[in-house]
Amino acid sequence: MKSVALLILQHNQNVLLEKRPTKGIWGGLWSLPEIAADTDFTTLKKYCRDTFQLTIQKPRIADVFRHTFTHFHLDILPLFIPCKTRTLQSERIWYNPQTTMALGLPAPVKKLLESLC
Repeated sequence: MKSVALLILQHNQNVLLEKRPTKGIWGGLWSLPEIAADTDFTTLKKYCRDTFQLTIQKPRIADVFRHTFTHFHLDILPLFIPCKTRTLQSERIWYNPQTTMALGLPAPVKKLLESLC
């Protein structure tokens, strides 16, 4: 079993997605950024500032849910994080889950984005 926190970085109606590497789980799909599930808020703020150039507010922590692959379980901790700023970088997009833009999304990411609508 593995654990991860998925970052639902929100600015207005948009959510930050990033393209995953072609190899590995969810290869080549658009996904939410992830971080270790036990990351504290100070480290999370620094990570978001350094990695995405985002200023964040305190996250709303949702219930952990499990996604099962053929060879392991992944426990996912969703962190809904309002952003005060919005930047754009290569391999990342701001996605509005209320649009009909077709993107390849992993099933648990699609489930989280649908919960925003």
